[in-house]
Amino acid sequence: MTMEIDREAAAVYGVSIDQVRQELYNCFGARQVATIYTASNDYQVILECNKQIQDDPTGSPRST
Repeated sequence: MTMEIDREAAAVYGVSIDQVRQELYNCFGARQVATIYTASNDYQVILECNKQIQDDPTGSPRST
């Protein structure tokens, strides 16, 4: 998939290209945001967006 960012529109709203990149990574990447420690294991807490948004490039939730 290719994404085109309207840099002028982003600038009007005060959004940098790095912020757009970070939000895309938050949604589609594997950003570790915390670690849960127990007596026997450590568990990584991974941030991701709603699966419905990941499945549809328009961001529109599917009706079931």
